[in-house]
Amino acid sequence: MRELSRNEIQATERQIQALRGQEAYKYYFADDLQYKEPLRAWKDGGYYIDLTVYDGFYYLGVIKLEEEANGFGFIALIRELLKEYKMLVQWCFLENEKATRFHDILERKMGGIRIVKNNVSTIILREVIDV
Repeated sequence: MRELSRNEIQATERQIQALRGQEAYKYYFADDLQYKEPLRAWKDGGYYIDLTVYDGFYYLGVIKLEEEANGFGFIALIRELLKEYKMLVQWCFLENEKATRFHDILERKMGGIRIVKNNVSTIILREVIDV
């Protein structure tokens, strides 16, 4: 996993915006959210992971950009980001079965709080402090 520079983020975001409207990427875009440039981003295998602030909350986005994507560092990244930001949010459309299954894992294994409303699953993750 590699954190991207500001120039790499901007170039990748342009590439992603060009995918808007393509069937394979229909679950990535939410028409009711105004686009914001990510605060930070990473590439892991063929996956692009971004951290974007909306209304004071840190949202994680994930998109598969390469056909042979194999990212293994996402959970480790989440744990590191929780130490830094204390809370992360991720959303997906319920029709996106792969992302919904991942939300199941985050809920079970990481104690995520899930909210389902208007055909969207939102998972909230908080830092767990060992006592």
